[in-house]
Amino acid sequence: MQYIEVINLQLSTTEDNVRYTNSPVKSSNHLLYNEMEITHRTDKSLLTTLLHTLIRPFAPLLTNPGKPLPAGSPQLHPPSSFRKRCHIAERKVDDVYIYDITPKTPHPDLTKSSNSTKTKSTKKLHRIYYIAGGSFCQPPSSSHWSFLAELIHKIPNAVITLLSPPLAPSCPAPTTYPHLLTLYNSLLGTPTPGADASPSSNDATDETITIAGDSSGASLALSLTLTALSKNPTTRAPNNLLLISPVLDLTFSNPSLPSLEKRDPVLRLRIERQTAISWAGDWALDDPRLSPIYHADDDGVRVLRDKGVKVWGVTGGWDILTPDAVGWRERCRGEGVEGGWLEWEGQMHCFPVACGFGLRESGEGVGWIGRRLGGEE
Repeated sequence: MQYIEVINLQLSTTEDNVRYTNSPVKSSNHLLYNEMEITHRTDKSLLTTLLHTLIRPFAPLLTNPGKPLPAGSPQLHPPSSFRKRCHIAERKVDDVYIYDITPKTPHPDLTKSSNSTKTKSTKKLHRIYYIAGGSFCQPPSSSHWSFLAELIHKIPNAVITLLSPPLAPSCPAPTTYPHLLTLYNSLLGTPTPGADASPSSNDATDETITIAGDSSGASLALSLTLTALSKNPTTRAPNNLLLISPVLDLTFSNPSLPSLEKRDPVLRLRIERQTAISWAGDWALDDPRLSPIYHADDDGVRVLRDKGVKVWGVTGGWDILTPDAVGWRERCRGEGVEGGWLEWEGQMHCFPVACGFGLRESGEGVGWIGRRLGGEE
């Protein structure tokens, strides 16, 4: 395959960009197909290698669902270290707690433009609705708060709006999903300014919208968007989707998963299948609302293309969820969906979220996301 040939040519580089457009064009270091950029990395630091080795034996403990939470949207309590770097404002929409996050230190781009006509008061607000992963049953971890604090400082004039959906097993998908679909329509229909947003941003047309998440949160971000757009063609589509190590198939039936599980430092199929059943309730695991990969006839891909939604994604080569994500990414590329993906060989599930541990690859992953969402492709 031409794609593999290009990657092989670039194994010795630090960061390899492969950009695709409809007409194949060869150059010294990339092919062009569908305006879908693939950034391929193969380097791996000693610290990351050591961490993977140390945590692999404890993987079942790291991903154990823990004690079930009460029904309803959990109220979140960010650590003091997060509050030192970020402003955070709590509110409730449709009985779901949401948290608007802005940086205490302005982005350098805003500081540079303070003496120009394009200041923060006139620049379009970028609102990022974020759903944290946790196997559909856990609230954001300390790693999520560190990641969000880092990310909000990477994107100029942005507000990260963190959602706290009801969680399984107290609130499985048949209960939570319709609730979140109502929330989607409420938020994208009448956005509310964040903690540091300008009053003029109360009109949906005044905001750039990204719907984002990691792991199970990425699954919800994608599924809710596809369902909302499919049910009502007039529903507002986000400008971007950001999917970090998304869960796209709750059947976990991809034949490559058992062999990849031997390398995965974090995830175990037995536990993932248990949590999937807990979340599904009486819905089938291959229901497209649970497993977005099963949207029929690529309708779920085409609606993103037709609505002009850019899809940005991150995958780690040692993550058991990566084969499904790469397969779905290639469907997007084949249908002409724009955006880009960072695929990093030898990395674990949701590796950018681990930036708080000082891992080089995690920090560079956050940087990649910030540049793409900030328009610095």
